[in-house]
Amino acid sequence: MATYQCPNPSREKYSVNTLNEKLNNDDAFAAFFSAKLKLALAGDGEAIACVDSYYEPSDSELQSLGIPSSQWSVMRKCTDSGSLVAPITGEETSEDIKQR
Repeated sequence: MATYQCPNPSREKYSVNTLNEKLNNDDAFAAFFSAKLKLALAGDGEAIACVDSYYEPSDSELQSLGIPSSQWSVMRKCTDSGSLVAPITGEETSEDIKQR
């Protein structure tokens, strides 16, 4: 069974699509990443750095989602890009919680 570390030792970052594939095909990674994302969305600095070390949406993904290029650098940080990933992992975003 694979173990995952923070920060990502391989420095290979996943795009939205590749992260989705990884989460669907690797249960251990899905559990690890979901737990870190939940902590990151709650404001945990170490978890934010960890998620950021694994995940970076591509320009084409952000463009296809209709996100203005002026917002791309912000959306690459996990507390904002978590809004893109949280539905994949089943986690709620801070926006979901605020809307209740």
